[in-house]
Amino acid sequence: DSSTKGWLGRVQVLKADDPEYPHSIADGVNPTSVAVDSCRGRVYWTDPALPGITSCDLDGSTPRQLAAGLFGNRMKDGPLGIAVDPLTDTVMWSAAGHAAIRRSNLDGSEIITA
Repeated sequence: DSSTKGWLGRVQVLKADDPEYPHSIADGVNPTSVAVDSCRGRVYWTDPALPGITSCDLDGSTPRQLAAGLFGNRMKDGPLGIAVDPLTDTVMWSAAGHAAIRRSNLDGSEIITA
């Protein structure tokens, strides 16, 4: 359907003062999960077609890759679900194809498998 083509494969935010018009902050292939760190104003998302987890500020600036190179290059071999814990400054994700739950600091350091 042509009405959905504008948002497919994109990570978007809605502003409270303009909720009818989403603002794209990033393009992807197949973003599957999103987590927001409202304490630090960052959004994190997974895309199984990418080699890591991506994050950026809520306005789309300061993009970063976490766990880059940890995943394979084939579709559906990357990270899937994601959650941010602002109390412990960590991000957790499930890894498709690896049957694992992993955790790292918000900057991607100290990756451990649960």
